[in-house]
Amino acid sequence: MFKNLALLFFSYEGRISRLAYLGGFLFSNLILFLLFAFNWNIVFFFALFLYLYILFALVQKRARDCGRSATPFVSILLLSFVFSQLTFALNWQGYTSFMLFLNLFFAFCGLCVNLFLIFAPRVDNPDLLQKSCLLKKPLLLVLALLCYTFFLAFLLQNQTQNFDVLSQENGVVFQKNDAEPEATLPIQNQNNSISLEKNQDNILAVWSLIYRHQKVYETVCLGYGYTMTSYPQKFSEKFKDGIAATQAAFDELNLGVSLEEYFKPFAADFAQESVKNELNNLRKSLIVKNHAQQMNVNPETLSWNEAWDNELTMSDACRSFDENADEWLQKLPPAYDIINSFVMN
Repeated sequence: MFKNLALLFFSYEGRISRLAYLGGFLFSNLILFLLFAFNWNIVFFFALFLYLYILFALVQKRARDCGRSATPFVSILLLSFVFSQLTFALNWQGYTSFMLFLNLFFAFCGLCVNLFLIFAPRVDNPDLLQKSCLLKKPLLLVLALLCYTFFLAFLLQNQTQNFDVLSQENGVVFQKNDAEPEATLPIQNQNNSISLEKNQDNILAVWSLIYRHQKVYETVCLGYGYTMTSYPQKFSEKFKDGIAATQAAFDELNLGVSLEEYFKPFAADFAQESVKNELNNLRKSLIVKNHAQQMNVNPETLSWNEAWDNELTMSDACRSFDENADEWLQKLPPAYDIINSFVMN
């Protein structure tokens, strides 16, 4: 039994029936489904290797069973794979519409190939020595596709890492203030330069700061069971000119996509850990201040006591932050003028 399965999945010789192809196709797609459980690690690439090697073996043998060359089928599946990976990569750079169309087109062609191989009748006495020119060295083909995928993954990782430090490169970094544990505020470069050139990186750096205050605080607090009703709106009102100018500056790049859509791949978990830590520091600071008031002492003279940890929840911290939105906005340092970098620039 195991020998037969090994021949079905890994041998490129002989022929297979429609039922065998269907079973192998479902098994290979199960492997493909499991790929989504892994995040570009060694297991991901090993599973991808198995998926591609098995798929091509099945296509070669089933095409031979139909009396046809596997080359057209393999070509379409290759294009479907290449464009699906490329679409994912280019989506991070804003070129979504055209690449999405190509991806859907070749995905549809790939579906048609599989349906044909599932339902096409077998022929008598096919040429069992017939082999696609693309599959003369199937191992090299699969390894080439793995290298292609690894290259795209490398580019995406670098894109993400570069994005994470955009704010630092443009003079805005986040720094914890030890004297006020609730404060995680941006600081300026020594040259106090606020004017920025209208390029993609600078626009993203500014928008990341905007997005943090417009969306991330609200999303994090919603996860803690509190719905913000004040801070995001007041922040947007305070910096409405800068927000509009940043969006307009991005539109001038003519990337064929809005700034919000362009930012989506970065937005999923953007800055959430940082905001969670900030709100947790605020929560602890409120607890310390409560105890200081009860003891009639300066809060700075008290050390944090883990026994106090359950006195306020994260939802309480979110409520305090939201209800004191005006106070927090007044505390924003001059470095936040970077949001207005593109106003009349």
